[in-house]
Amino acid sequence: MKIINRYICWNLLTTLGLAIVVLSFILVVGSFAKLSGLLAQGVSVMPLLQLVLLKLPQILGYTIPFGLLLSTILLFNRMSVDYEITAMRASGVSLLQISAPAILLSILLSFLCGWLQLYIAPNFNYDARWLLREQGVRDPLTILDEGRFVELFDGTKISIDKRDGDRVENIHIYRLDDQGRLRDDIHAREGRLIVHAAEKILDVHLSSVSFTVLDPENPGDRSATTYSSEFKYSVDYGSRFNRRPLSRRPKQMNLTQLLTYIVLYTEAGDNPAPLFVEAHKRVAMAFAPVSFILLAIPLGLQISRRERSPSVLIGVGVMLLYYGLLTIFETIQDKSFISPHVLMWLPNIACQVVGLVLLWRKR
Repeated sequence: MKIINRYICWNLLTTLGLAIVVLSFILVVGSFAKLSGLLAQGVSVMPLLQLVLLKLPQILGYTIPFGLLLSTILLFNRMSVDYEITAMRASGVSLLQISAPAILLSILLSFLCGWLQLYIAPNFNYDARWLLREQGVRDPLTILDEGRFVELFDGTKISIDKRDGDRVENIHIYRLDDQGRLRDDIHAREGRLIVHAAEKILDVHLSSVSFTVLDPENPGDRSATTYSSEFKYSVDYGSRFNRRPLSRRPKQMNLTQLLTYIVLYTEAGDNPAPLFVEAHKRVAMAFAPVSFILLAIPLGLQISRRERSPSVLIGVGVMLLYYGLLTIFETIQDKSFISPHVLMWLPNIACQVVGLVLLWRKR
């Protein structure tokens, strides 16, 4: 039995290691490609590499379970097609004994994923925000993203369609009050954003401007709109960056911080449900390796051909369904009759129930 356990462990670990490396490489390259537009805006390579590396723990939180799912399906499919499973069972070794090394490995990987999801990834994500903030202090224009609103500094969100140096086209500016409510809505056909790095001053020169002053109590009223051929103002972004505290968002809180804020919110009479959901989601995702392994073993035995394509497609399908359901449940948490934090566990429950039923039929 020890020989069988070592054989299964070695084959599973080698396939798993290769799968994690390949999947992580693909996601790292994808992350770098998303940030590559910043290179053209003057950001050096080192900060971009730092940002990508800070995202690595979060990436591993996804690639470890997915890699285990794929490698288990491939291994048990090969063993089944080569009649190795049949030979083992003819020798008196049950399917549970054959599966035990893989199940034990999945439990160990769940602890690793829990450590990554609950502590390492949130802290690294917070560090990534700090890095972006530092880059914004050096040159706020480098963090502008075409076609998307960016909070350039405290109380100001900017969207542009196109940028060429300090010249921008179709610029949209939201200015917020101290409570984060929309105060001014500024739209211009074109303009210039001039940075004075030494003084940390941003000069905004706009052309063909519509300027709407909004009532925070009635944001739908846009009657107070004026039009101008030109509009200029300056922002001391250095003092705004320094004045604004960089608080952690729920996705950047580790488990200890989430639990602390849940207690504080409860004592203050505020709603801690979003923090509850975030904590349950991360713990549930940490159990993904166990859920995937219970499903992967019978799925590998079900596939009658040795070709890798069906195995990979099934693995991708299971992964997309699992994380897709998590995303959907997180989106509809306020509209569901089921407790929001319970929804986070439904993909795990579904995978484990289906996997155990299929294992029972294959016993």
